[in-house]
Amino acid sequence: PARHTVKQRRWRAHQKQKLYSTQLSLPVPTVEQIVEQDLCLSSSDESFQDNLIIDDDEFEDNLIYDNNYDLDLNADLIESNGSIKHLFIMPEEYLFDFALKRFVEQELDESLYDGAPVTFKFYHKKILEFGNLVKLNDFNMNKLLKLIGSALPIGNKLVKSYRKLVSIFQEQPSFNEVLRCTKCLEIINNNNYCSIICERNQCQRRVADVIEHVSVDRSNRQLIEIIRRNKHLILNYPQLVDKLLPCDVLTGLVYEKKKKYLQTTFNDTFPITLMLHIDSTPVVHWIKKHTWLVTASIVEIPPPLRENQFNLLLLSLWNAPVKPDADSLLKEVCDTIKQTLIIDEIKFSIDVLLFKADLPARALATKHVHHNAYYACLECDQEGMWCEEGRFVTYPYIQSSINLPTSAHFDICAKLVHQQFSDDNYLGVKGISPLTKILDIPTQIDLDVMHLCFIGHCSLLLSKWEKMIVKETWYSGNEFLNRMK
Repeated sequence: PARHTVKQRRWRAHQKQKLYSTQLSLPVPTVEQIVEQDLCLSSSDESFQDNLIIDDDEFEDNLIYDNNYDLDLNADLIESNGSIKHLFIMPEEYLFDFALKRFVEQELDESLYDGAPVTFKFYHKKILEFGNLVKLNDFNMNKLLKLIGSALPIGNKLVKSYRKLVSIFQEQPSFNEVLRCTKCLEIINNNNYCSIICERNQCQRRVADVIEHVSVDRSNRQLIEIIRRNKHLILNYPQLVDKLLPCDVLTGLVYEKKKKYLQTTFNDTFPITLMLHIDSTPVVHWIKKHTWLVTASIVEIPPPLRENQFNLLLLSLWNAPVKPDADSLLKEVCDTIKQTLIIDEIKFSIDVLLFKADLPARALATKHVHHNAYYACLECDQEGMWCEEGRFVTYPYIQSSINLPTSAHFDICAKLVHQQFSDDNYLGVKGISPLTKILDIPTQIDLDVMHLCFIGHCSLLLSKWEKMIVKETWYSGNEFLNRMK
């Protein structure tokens, strides 16, 4: 083989044998990253006006990006009272553009020193902008800060290092990041310690021997931002859902029951109800690791905004060569998801409406047997029959009545398995699922309409309709659906 081919093979072999660091270190961001953290994507407000911009001369320190990503020093998107004014654009095609930017609420600033003409935050931001413009490294930035500090009066508040300068504008992450062992699933600390009974304890670990687990923390910053962006939709849509979308999930019995209980218990509290979703998806094309995502959407936000990527909550992420167990993936989420939040002096109660997933993910989360087992149905207790000819489990029609299990039935079966009265499962139940803390099984476990209907039956219908519809109309409909992503 050619010389460059041999070098590439050696490089790939070296990458496979590369050891994995057990410490999660966050790099120091550049000025562009810091400015991006001060900007977030906007959604709708109650006025539904296009390109709504509120001028305010009080905050001259604000920066936004225009369509060409150039800095605009004179554009302000903050009202004079300091509250955020959201933007909303609705084009002719009735699609929602979430590519608008807004500022986070600016905090009150203090002077750099007594009698200074500039504020602490403004002055340090200008230093960061200059350092990024001339591309100074960490060492030269420290020298620049020392030089500036020597010319300022004694008692000034100028920071002494570049790292402290960056920390002024760096927001705290809203996620917890941990590394887990692929053998025992325990958290690996900085000393490479996982579990005393694990064979890989304090051993060198390669990339394929480590689980990367990310979960949302208790600050709920992500959820608060979504609620604040869509506050007026959340407050008004449930009152109009019967007229706008009478078949929406908000008109179901489970939601009506939860809403009625909340209104009778707390008169001044509004519901925020979540739909949980779990799926395994190949985020990166690497056969040694797969990614499991736990996401949620707010049902009080009307579709199609409800499923928009900027209104989806990321609750947990599992990137590993092994399949997660329900407790490691969902326990922390289920322990913290139900709570009460006060946003803009409005009290919201967070609850869970339903859980949806494909059959393998549903079996994982509910700790139930898979769809090809003998007690695969969550809705009844019918036992399947083995078909030797086709070599699969069948569920023939039975004329006699079948028992419909309740949440109490699942709890009893899970306790029997937990007390080791059954080795594998009891009537299909394999253990106590963490989902039982936040919802009722099987009442709030939704059917997998994506795999049961859309991917199978609808794909067949679309292939038939394509031959019957004019090409221009078909392409326009395809473009419409693509723009809704």
